[in-house]
Amino acid sequence: MVSAKRVSYEAKGVPVDLAVTHHRSDMLQGIDPGLEKAFTFLQTHQDELARHTSCYEQLALDFYVDSLLVSKTYGDVTAYSTGLVEEDATLLAPFARKCYSLQGMTNLDRVQQRIQAENVADSSFYQQNVAHRFYVHLPKAIRPRMPWPFVKRNARRLTIAHHIRLGDRNYVRIHLSQGGGKGETVLVVLDQAGHIVEHCALSYNYLSSQFYQ
Repeated sequence: MVSAKRVSYEAKGVPVDLAVTHHRSDMLQGIDPGLEKAFTFLQTHQDELARHTSCYEQLALDFYVDSLLVSKTYGDVTAYSTGLVEEDATLLAPFARKCYSLQGMTNLDRVQQRIQAENVADSSFYQQNVAHRFYVHLPKAIRPRMPWPFVKRNARRLTIAHHIRLGDRNYVRIHLSQGGGKGETVLVVLDQAGHIVEHCALSYNYLSSQFYQ
């Protein structure tokens, strides 16, 4: 591969996955074996590639906005956000008695092990569950900012935790911070194809003796 400035990138960067040989006869006939092989690969591996490229954080946010925020399922909320997905992974322990998918037989052992690990979490647990921050696309219903002093009483700063995968389920936690240690948190459960399996929500107050209600 050569750039427009005649800089060769041969043997640099990510190694090729599929080797394709180009012949002069192909060029004369206007045939590109590289494109043909690439399209064939995409067609035969479509399902597998879709699983690897699914952004469950984006899918969870889109579902929250389209189905929960608009219908006020968990209250009348005016959400504002930068689209930040934080480095912390989703925690399941607060929802253990709230969400049916955490109590059912599917992936029960893995879920219980995860919840037990969260209850005795230490620095090593944090290091194993931290990931790089990134940003997702914001639907129009979410405001990019809430300028002071025009902050509404029902305003919530929305952030998202990295999804975790246990078996065939993916869990994404959406934070809705009111400020002062108060707010709501929503758990969205998706299958491998990105379909919504379940959702549930809790109110929290970190200044109270019972954090979650």
